[in-house]
Amino acid sequence: RTHRPAVVILDSLCNTESIVVPPMRELLLAIADNATRLTAVIVDNTGLGPTYDPLDDVPVASKIRPIVFESLNKYYQYGMDRVTGGIVWTPAATPFGVLTWRMHLGTNIADASIHAIPEPNAALLERRLARFERNATWLATELDAFLKSHRTPLSHVNYPNLPTHAAYAITRQHSFHGSFLTLAFKPLYRKPFVYKAWVNAAIDEAKKAGVELNAGTSFGFDVTRVYLTALHADKNTVPFVRVSVGTETDAQMRALLGVFTRACERISAFGLLG
Repeated sequence: RTHRPAVVILDSLCNTESIVVPPMRELLLAIADNATRLTAVIVDNTGLGPTYDPLDDVPVASKIRPIVFESLNKYYQYGMDRVTGGIVWTPAATPFGVLTWRMHLGTNIADASIHAIPEPNAALLERRLARFERNATWLATELDAFLKSHRTPLSHVNYPNLPTHAAYAITRQHSFHGSFLTLAFKPLYRKPFVYKAWVNAAIDEAKKAGVELNAGTSFGFDVTRVYLTALHADKNTVPFVRVSVGTETDAQMRALLGVFTRACERISAFGLLG
């Protein structure tokens, strides 16, 4: 309202330790009400994927000119991660000249890469996202309860479908809350070497138990991943530990919960008590 920017950049599900979820509808309405000139609103919708379309919340005949983009590496390749790709869309009537972007921005993609991406299948994708939602909500709930009832360097779990999340009043009505959660550590232990110790302990405990667990980045894969994010961040964010759930069965998720709780107990046993 004060600065009246020409460009606003938003993330519908933020890649931060607390997993910020902006009130998109309210934000877009506020921007529309206060815009005195054409305002480009760029939304990264990768985290929510097909479960949310920002264009639905853009007021008709407003001065907002939305541009939405998503990575096609996360959910749309069903965990195969075969090629790098993304999608950008805007309303049909737009001054941005989307059709010329391929010519000027290098956003073209080879035919071979296009054919490597699975054909769209809404029913299959919806079932896959529902599995992510189930696994993430269950793991977040169980692990959060464990952390709050045991003495460890960790304090709680961040996930938008937990009642303790800052945006739960908004997100409780959502059908999908993302496929990853983050682990919050107590103030004394918010240090990268402690985070690394937990990740290493989790991977080691998984090996001992014969449980599949990857130490890779990103999300949307079949096998759950744990990793330290933003290790070298020094300005806009801080390092944090993320757990990206896979499509495991109930029994496999219970085994993973055991792996994570033992990792918490293990780093506590080495003097990292909270």
